[in-house]
Amino acid sequence: MSKYSGKLAALEALRGAAALYVFLHHAHLMPNQGLGMLLYFGQEAVIIFFILSGFVICYSASRHQMHWPEYLIHRAKRIYPIFLIALVLAYLSQSLVAETWLELEWGSLTGNIFMLQDVSALKRGVWFDTYYGNSPLWSLSYEWWFYVIFIPLGLYGRFAKNKYFIYALILSVSGFLGYQYMPNQLCLYLGYFFIWWAGVELAKEYIKVGALSFKKQRPMLLGLALMTGLWSLPVVIQLAKHIEMQLGTDPILQFRHHLAALIFVVLGITISQRKLQIPSWLMRPFIILAPISYAIYLTHQPLLNIAQKMIGNSSPFISFLLALPSALLLGWLLEVRMQSWINGIIARIYPSSKQVVQESKKIQPI
Repeated sequence: MSKYSGKLAALEALRGAAALYVFLHHAHLMPNQGLGMLLYFGQEAVIIFFILSGFVICYSASRHQMHWPEYLIHRAKRIYPIFLIALVLAYLSQSLVAETWLELEWGSLTGNIFMLQDVSALKRGVWFDTYYGNSPLWSLSYEWWFYVIFIPLGLYGRFAKNKYFIYALILSVSGFLGYQYMPNQLCLYLGYFFIWWAGVELAKEYIKVGALSFKKQRPMLLGLALMTGLWSLPVVIQLAKHIEMQLGTDPILQFRHHLAALIFVVLGITISQRKLQIPSWLMRPFIILAPISYAIYLTHQPLLNIAQKMIGNSSPFISFLLALPSALLLGWLLEVRMQSWINGIIARIYPSSKQVVQESKKIQPI
């Protein structure tokens, strides 16, 4: 089927499927009602990336000892080259739509480069909006700071100690409490960290026994349930005060994210514990898509904007059909060709990193 096999193949398929789902979500192929609700949950699909990322980073850290500078270089070379191109593409697409060269918006650009972006229309306390409306970029800032927090908690194999699980939970509870007192981006990163750490806990058990169980994951599940319950409190309070809320914005959005994480983890453990097999024919298309899913995720919104401009916004289906092959081609150029070239440069600078690069190709977080 591919160079992937077993559980890694299933995770690769999940990554490719989630990226395609987000693409379909932003294409607005159907109204958000009836069958159209099947494509409504793009936010939840991003939560899959967070859990997968925590799993893969922990898995990689257990196999390859790296000092933190080398670790950050590896994360930066994976994240930043395509991310910077996505920023440029966002600017060009909006300039094309406006039919004039827009201002560069240096403040927003700087905030994005330093991974401080989110979507202010959806959450309170956002410091910088995603650059020129490329909304999928919001998750990259979370990913980056999750990587940074992992350095003291898990990079050197200390994730195996139970106390670091408690530290991760304390950080997220603190982020939630701080956000209620003063909504800000830092507290959002901390408040969401336990979603990412859930992937770490899953990886810890998988590394030891090659499977997942509810017994071993009970503390993590209770932690996720706690965070879900905490993020539900602002929703309950606003309901009690008869304050109008929207399903896709703060505070319901944060509750949705954590509830989705809890559901996804329970499903994953159930599949592993019951040894359910996903048919290879079902996984194959998404495994093929997975190696370029990161680039597709970051560039599909600007490409959809360009396609809509080309056809005059006449049909979301035509826009999608125009943007999809462009995204596939660009994804191949960026992730297969350009990323291989960048990996080669890093390997020459850090010869010991070559083995890590080869191992990381087995599965990459988005």
